[in-house]
Amino acid sequence: MMVTYKTGEKKWFSFNAIKCVIRISYYQDGRMRLELLDKMSLELITIATIGLNNLNEFHSKMNKEVIIQDWGVNEGLYNVLRNNNIISRSKHIMKIGFNDAPVCDLIIDEDEAFKIEKLWK
Repeated sequence: MMVTYKTGEKKWFSFNAIKCVIRISYYQDGRMRLELLDKMSLELITIATIGLNNLNEFHSKMNKEVIIQDWGVNEGLYNVLRNNNIISRSKHIMKIGFNDAPVCDLIIDEDEAFKIEKLWK
């Protein structure tokens, strides 16, 4: 069972026994990129999404679809993000090499995600 906590306004959750927060950034083509940061040190733990070149259907910033990497060091991440209401259930699966990548909608909005800029002001 995954438990989601709130610290101030920002959600945090555990992934591989590390307390994490989500930061939303963007790939060069405008698609959303989800980064997991260590809640205490703010170091990058992993990038949850996959960036693919020339993928027009995911191009718009208005499109909240993300492609989740759920293998290798990110194994189990899809379930953690789902159980913590960060992403929706997979809408479909995209084949990436020999791996299956769930395509999901982002449930949280940018205001719920962590913004490093706020720390340095």
